[in-house]
Amino acid sequence: MYLEQRVEHLEKKISTLMEENRKLISAMTDVGANINRYESPERVAEILGVHTNTVYKKCRSGEMEFTKVGRDIKIPMVQFYSESLLDNLGYLRPVPKEIKKSKARSISMKEKVFGS
Repeated sequence: MYLEQRVEHLEKKISTLMEENRKLISAMTDVGANINRYESPERVAEILGVHTNTVYKKCRSGEMEFTKVGRDIKIPMVQFYSESLLDNLGYLRPVPKEIKKSKARSISMKEKVFGS
């Protein structure tokens, strides 16, 4: 009796883990699809939780990559993804020296842009 209950419990746990795995794979695919996304300075400011002027200053100072489309500024979101995630997705890009030299701890998007 006990073994049957245990097997049943483990089967449920396996099915739960398999479903979580499917969700993670789906999320990774979504990230890969959105990796080349460009956002406006207003949207980047909203994501980072800072004022729009701060984003414009970072663009002007060269601390944040951007491109111009006509008169509009567009910011590539790939610069905010972690190096390990980009490696896992097979995405190659030059990594800034300060990120290469950083410790192995996880760095948030806000820290990458504005420092610690």
